[in-house]
Amino acid sequence: MSIHAEAHFGSGAERLLSSLLQVVRSVPGIATAAIRGPLAIPTREGPCPTLAYMNTHPTPPMPAPVPDVTDPVTACESCLQDVRARYVDSDVWPSLVHVIDRLLSRRLELVDAYAELHRDLTDWRALDMLFDAVLVAAAFYNRDKINEAHRARDELEKTNAVIASLGHKLAEQLRRREELCNTSGLSTGEHHHIVDIIEEASESNPLFKGHLWEDLDALHYRFEYKYWPSPASCIEALANDAERATVEAVDALTAAATASRRRSGTADFFKALIEAIAQRSMKRGGFVPEDYLPTDQTLASLGSCALNLPPDQIVTAHQVKLIRQRQRNKASGQADT
Repeated sequence: MSIHAEAHFGSGAERLLSSLLQVVRSVPGIATAAIRGPLAIPTREGPCPTLAYMNTHPTPPMPAPVPDVTDPVTACESCLQDVRARYVDSDVWPSLVHVIDRLLSRRLELVDAYAELHRDLTDWRALDMLFDAVLVAAAFYNRDKINEAHRARDELEKTNAVIASLGHKLAEQLRRREELCNTSGLSTGEHHHIVDIIEEASESNPLFKGHLWEDLDALHYRFEYKYWPSPASCIEALANDAERATVEAVDALTAAATASRRRSGTADFFKALIEAIAQRSMKRGGFVPEDYLPTDQTLASLGSCALNLPPDQIVTAHQVKLIRQRQRNKASGQADT
């Protein structure tokens, strides 16, 4: 096949692919199947997304390739505008759209950052994923969200302590009641068997009656009382479990943002942002080059604009450098002070 024939064939294939994509995108409710990496964006707004949630929900179509332009600002803003158009057209993730609007409105502060990203990320998919990391971090791991997570962590720890305390007291009272009934010739008609408690607790659950009750009831009559835990023992187990429980993040971004004892909304945001970029690396199924991370100044500019920080709160490259140094110290086993 001649060079001219190959060029003609390639051009025809591109036109065919473009036509097919237009047809697919014109059908309501259908999202183009495309790999977006480990953090796929779901098609509805909701709470902080987790990896499990994002990997099991459909995504808006992948953006079209960024035009081959030499101007970094035009290239980066074209990528952002394409993402914004997809979200607006699909009526999803208004919080991410707000972050994009902030970045677009603060163009002058991002000229140098765009120049660096345009130079380092020649694959438009890598550029798209890096911006995706910025959007997710700013929308779901900003100062307010992280403070909420810290408050929730504190409340969970206090709640577990209350459960443990009340559980031990309740178990003690249940044993005392059983002792009184066994020695006084009196009875209160209470539940003695754990199966009776399970049956009553499942009254509003038809699945229990339809699938479990028959076998459980058979075991109830097959094995006498001594083979089963007492109600007090079950409550004691719940209390012990609450005492042992530790509050842990269910995803890597939340873990990065809330792990430190130092509660700094800005520092915690950048920890989440750095982790979000790492999750989109080639090693994890994304397109961001392995171990790539923008410079401290570029991270500071992107974060400050994405969070819409006022001039007197703009994050500096030095602050980002200190945050990353603390992360390295923590990774090497030094105390997070």
